[in-house]
Amino acid sequence: LYHPALQGKLTEDERKLPNARGPERPTVGLLLMRSYVLARNTAHYDGVIEALETRGMRVLPAFASGLDARPAVERYFMRDGRATVDAVVSLTGFSLVGGPAYSDARAAEATLTELDVPYICAQAVEFQNLEQWEASDAGLLPIEATMMVAIPELDGATAPIVFGGRTEAAGPGSAHAMCAHRERAAMLGRRVERLVALRRSRHADRKVAIVLFNFPPNAGNVGTAMYLSVFESLFNTLVALRADGYAVQVPES
Repeated sequence: LYHPALQGKLTEDERKLPNARGPERPTVGLLLMRSYVLARNTAHYDGVIEALETRGMRVLPAFASGLDARPAVERYFMRDGRATVDAVVSLTGFSLVGGPAYSDARAAEATLTELDVPYICAQAVEFQNLEQWEASDAGLLPIEATMMVAIPELDGATAPIVFGGRTEAAGPGSAHAMCAHRERAAMLGRRVERLVALRRSRHADRKVAIVLFNFPPNAGNVGTAMYLSVFESLFNTLVALRADGYAVQVPES
């Protein structure tokens, strides 16, 4: 485990982290890259930790020795086969199991299914600096979009967002220094806070929107997706939502 407020920055004992776990306090598991932690190049991680903690959440920033994050997940985010965190946020820029070259989406799916909490992958720009990213109409470069967004989404990751990266502001000789993007890190904190609140809410108190196929628009094509029983599927979905405690009105057929 890593935390900027720890003496020595590292510990294997969760109890030594600041902001002790409370029964009602949301806990977020962060996945970090070991190489950045050991190099003390962690300003981008520190910004996310601060953004989450200022919103009242307890943070468990963990890392594993390789590109398979499951040992960190199993040791610090689970107990007796159940999640002890309300959400997991990966800041590694890689898939959960194996990294970009040896990604194992099936293995990641099994772990995330067992966790059963929101899973976000956020990105620190690596192949450009933050100034280039902000000035670009394209945003992420193709290799970044593939490695940091598309491949993690095969695992089940959601809500990609840039939270930091390299910066020209670090000055000469600091080409590899990382920093947090304050506004994006704050948005990530708000996003996680809302997902945790949604997960902790009663089903009957949630608002759910269902979007139906309608193309071409304005031509009487609502629900006419080819070879799909859209309205039958919608009906079955409403029945399932009602059975799960959501407040929905379901027609007779």
